[in-house]
Amino acid sequence: MDEKKVRNLLLEIERKHYQFFKENERSIVDYITIFWNDPVSIRVNDRRLPFMISLDIQEVFEMED
Repeated sequence: MDEKKVRNLLLEIERKHYQFFKENERSIVDYITIFWNDPVSIRVNDRRLPFMISLDIQEVFEMED
């Protein structure tokens, strides 16, 4: 998975949960770490990220593998 595709997937998730990110004035990348291995993996590194958003991230990146 290339960098552009990863960024687009993350933007989709951010748009889906727009209200949360707007209220916290942060972007999705402030809550995660991206590992550019093959395959790319994402780790949520901030527990303040709601579970539903974490779940969306996990689902999207598992489907892409």
